[in-house]
Amino acid sequence: MNSLFAYGTLMAREVSDKIIDIFSEEKAILKNYRRFSIFHKNIRLYFPAIIPENNFAIEGILFRNLSKEQLQKLDQFESELYERKKVNIDTSKGQEKAWTYVWKPSAQFILNGNWCFENFKTNEMHRFNNEEL
Repeated sequence: MNSLFAYGTLMAREVSDKIIDIFSEEKAILKNYRRFSIFHKNIRLYFPAIIPENNFAIEGILFRNLSKEQLQKLDQFESELYERKKVNIDTSKGQEKAWTYVWKPSAQFILNGNWCFENFKTNEMHRFNNEEL
């Protein structure tokens, strides 16, 4: 089975339940990566991106025991903008390997500023309706 480190919209039960029908509250930390907001044509998008960057750390959650089918659903959700990559994460049980989605550089998008989960939940969650998922 597979584990996945989630650092963005999947941390919301309303999103993860619709995609993979599970939710996790197990906290984890990914070191040496930085989370950004994504901009397209000067408009900030509601989902984040991460890229490797030393001396940064990202708090997120860990999904355990994901099936191959659940990972395929997540691949579709994340789209070609991201690459699923194995990383080392810190958990309450120590360091573990898990998948996560790392941003693929694109000339159409600009990464800038920090992405905030609480802002997403309060101000942008409404964008996740049945048609988008």
